[in-house]
Amino acid sequence: MVVLSLLTLPASLGISATSLLLPTIAGDLGTTTGAATWLLTVYGWGMAVSMPLVAAVVRKLGRRAALAFGVTAHVIGVVLILFGTPLLVITAGRMFLSVGAGAMVVLSVGIARDIAEPRLRQYTLGAITASLGVSGAAGPLLGSALTDSLSWRVALALPALCLIAAPAAVRYAEGRTGSAAGRFDATGAGAFMLVVTGIFIVLQGPAGGVPTSLVLLGAAVGVAALAVLVPWTRARPDGFLPAAVRGDRRFVLSSAFVLSAATINFALIYAVPQLLAAQTDWTRSEIGAVLVVPMLLGAALSWGMSPVTVRLGSRRSVLILAGAAAGAAGIAGLLASVPALLVGAAIASFASAAGQGVLAAAATATVPDTSRTQAIALFNLAFQFGSVVGPAVLATFAPVIGLAHALSMLMLFPIVITALSRAGAVMTRQNETV
Repeated sequence: MVVLSLLTLPASLGISATSLLLPTIAGDLGTTTGAATWLLTVYGWGMAVSMPLVAAVVRKLGRRAALAFGVTAHVIGVVLILFGTPLLVITAGRMFLSVGAGAMVVLSVGIARDIAEPRLRQYTLGAITASLGVSGAAGPLLGSALTDSLSWRVALALPALCLIAAPAAVRYAEGRTGSAAGRFDATGAGAFMLVVTGIFIVLQGPAGGVPTSLVLLGAAVGVAALAVLVPWTRARPDGFLPAAVRGDRRFVLSSAFVLSAATINFALIYAVPQLLAAQTDWTRSEIGAVLVVPMLLGAALSWGMSPVTVRLGSRRSVLILAGAAAGAAGIAGLLASVPALLVGAAIASFASAAGQGVLAAAATATVPDTSRTQAIALFNLAFQFGSVVGPAVLATFAPVIGLAHALSMLMLFPIVITALSRAGAVMTRQNETV
């Protein structure tokens, strides 16, 4: 379990260690902070799109091939980040790092689920996701310290620390999961990636320095890809988006809930340092040091959510986590004082880390074994896409209504999903009685 945690632990550093460094990077490269934000959001996009692809590699070629893929992507990413000069090259390096990190997360969660006893599965997944929260809590301080002592390039390459655990992980990466029969659904995978990428470009929008023409092109490509994806997946129940996964109500709702919790957490990671800098005279390193406490506290508390879930059940636990995520955005955004920002960061860290562990088990509980690896990957895609949605929403609305008010808007996300899920449950019961 230690090896699996070490394999995934550095992945969250790609977001948290970067959030404080964007103004410094922008100044060194002679660009704007908005343009430098690509270094943050492209990492989330890369992890999101890579996870289902890596799961398909696992199903067809086995875990060792996926591990080799992840290691190679990390090495390429480190080289581009450390030695690249233009922002575009460094951004490409971050993309390779994120793809490698996505591979490591899929492998670790899948292996942990397979080797853990059923009665300990919830605790095992909770331990792995809590380790992500712990590393994320240390990210702002670690990134600032490395930037001050070495270079921001080293801080951007922190996810590559997982390579230390890669040799020890080889012995866990035996065989493949599910059925390897049939050909890889390249059309379904390609259409799905284009849909996700189109959403990413639209969310980045002009606030991220994307020309309007490119935003419109991204939207058009995404819509066209969706028009291909829907009939294609319906005709191929065992394709890239298995029918057993996309038709599982527990999976869909769990993914929606984890997306909302992650969106709020990553939005706070993006916004809180800026709001603290505006209200205090703290340096970048001091802000990073202060943020360690609430984020580490939230991640530590998430460890205790696994036994609570065992006692209360997943439905009540989800309501608790949805309320916590909404409360975090409301407290930080509506009050916006220094104590409120720190409390909001702690609650969001707890809801995100605990939600990933609790909801991962719920999302895959009724999925067949042959589709479980793909289900885990798609669930993690939903979580990781929150790192794109949160900062993008704030970057879009902050210039209009202010950063704090934009943050408070996000509290509606888990509330709306909860209301829709309850309404869907009522309609399902009514249909069953007809």
